Amino acid sequence: MFTGLLGPTLPYLAQNMSTKLSSIIWLIVVKGIGFLIGTCLSSYLYTWFNTCCLLGLSCLSISFDVCSLPFITDLTAFYLTTLTLGISLGLSYNGIDALYNCVWTRPSISSIRWLHLLVA
Repeated sequence: MFTGLLGPTLPYLAQNMSTKLSSIIWLIVVKGIGFLIGTCLSSYLYTWFNTCCLLGLSCLSISFDVCSLPFITDLTAFYLTTLTLGISLGLSYNGIDALYNCVWTRPSISSIRWLHLLVA
């Protein structure tokens, strides 16, 4: 629902939360900041922990955050949930890349490998 929040849904979300539209637009920024934090954290966390376990925990966090969004009525709680969603998305994105690099061990043309990396 929220991972692809579209422009026409923002006024309805502002109306349901009884707040201004300018406050709702900050949700996109908060999710982007969370994604940046998750991307930066993943470089450290994937060296310390098992890649599959951390990827599973981040996917579990994504599913919990997305399922809890319809029940949140407070804007601050919505911001925090969006932040944790962005962090989890950043962790899972880099986890998929880390698994991809572990699986693809054979030498090949680098452009084909980058193409698959961009699609994944």
